Amino acid sequence: IPGCLMHMRGDPKHHGEVSQVYDDIASEVRAELVSRAEVLRADGVECWLDPGFGFGRSAEDNIRLLRGLPGLVAEGYPVLVSASRKGFLAELLGQSYGQDRDGLLEATIAFNSLATWWGAHIVRVHDVAAVSDAVKVANAIRSGLAVR
Repeated sequence: IPGCLMHMRGDPKHHGEVSQVYDDIASEVRAELVSRAEVLRADGVECWLDPGFGFGRSAEDNIRLLRGLPGLVAEGYPVLVSASRKGFLAELLGQSYGQDRDGLLEATIAFNSLATWWGAHIVRVHDVAAVSDAVKVANAIRSGLAVR
């Protein structure tokens, strides 16, 4: 069974208390994930990489991280994206941070469609049917195939 490495600074309950300042978030996250994955691979463990959207990062940093996804995918590891209903999506909609805001389904669909377009192998979501349809369309357009 493959493992999944998710990037974050600090531990889950206290990630907001740790510096989330990056010079180049996409390349720094990529380097840290690949370094850890190589150690696991040397021990015979295959793994998926999750850049860790949310987790104390600003909305702008999450955008930069998403735009850097092709570089992470190019490293040759399967990439998982988990941004469903995350608070930074509410901020991108011009709302206050939170997971109970209007429009988060639509924002999740948009985010995951772009992540799929840029090579994400799997997306973890709350609204499976709606996101699945959007991802099928994004994949069909990217690959030039008809939607089935």
